[in-house]
Amino acid sequence: MVKSLGINALKSDVYLCEQRISMTTHFLDTVTVTLRFVVHPGPDQNERLRNTATINCIRLSSNSTSDHYLWWNPELGMKEMVNHVNDIFGCVNTCEVQFRDREEEYDTKILRDTLPEGTGLFISRLCSSAFTQKILEHFLSSSRRVTLQCESLTDIQHVAIQNLDILRLRSQQIPMTLDDFLMCNASYICTGRQTLSSKDINRFLKHWITGSNSRLKYINFGMENPDVTLILKNIPYQSVPEEVERTLDWNITTYSWRSTYRYFHQTMTGGWDIRNKDGTNATVTAVQRNVELVVWD
Repeated sequence: MVKSLGINALKSDVYLCEQRISMTTHFLDTVTVTLRFVVHPGPDQNERLRNTATINCIRLSSNSTSDHYLWWNPELGMKEMVNHVNDIFGCVNTCEVQFRDREEEYDTKILRDTLPEGTGLFISRLCSSAFTQKILEHFLSSSRRVTLQCESLTDIQHVAIQNLDILRLRSQQIPMTLDDFLMCNASYICTGRQTLSSKDINRFLKHWITGSNSRLKYINFGMENPDVTLILKNIPYQSVPEEVERTLDWNITTYSWRSTYRYFHQTMTGGWDIRNKDGTNATVTAVQRNVELVVWD
């Protein structure tokens, strides 16, 4: 019936929070369907995800209503149920798995095998250091989008060198040095806090001009009072008039700091154009306590 009506989901997210697993499927007009999984532990606690998850509650919510339905199906395990829901609602894959528990409540390796290849990864500040390392061990190699909100990380370089599409750093407790950024292979690097000094940003731009970070499409550095003169020191550039407006791609408007500011959501104005040794054009901007580098195709 859902397919015959042409109803297709935008994305599905899986959440691990407060010792529960839920899956939320998103549609247009802020409509969501949330499936809450109930896990019945077996004799071996480490294998309690294997064919033990059943649907406890399906919650349908929209702008004005919130209805609850109860459906039990003990024959379907979590993997089968995730695939079943995505198939029903025409969702090609799971968008993101979010870890919001301090300790490992479920076997992360089994959970990884449950979700589609390329599922995004979000690790919250609630996760302990040991749990964070286990999550990365099991999920990092198969993820293309990684968001780190965790309070501590022993080896940020191991994450940085992965060929990620998107790396989001949302914690001030994860130190990123200039060398770490230069090693980063992600196409979109989105930070939310103070990261590098104006002098180090200048050095980063000079390295990019000479061929560093060849996959880079976007990076921002959080900064309260950027010194633009120092940032552009000894770098050939051309000033862009403020009235010149350019459209940003979907990944920038969705995953960077711009997604929280409606006015800056889809376009950028002004800035300073630079070019690397291969002739690739990019624009440096300093706006809303952020220094950005946008690389144009």
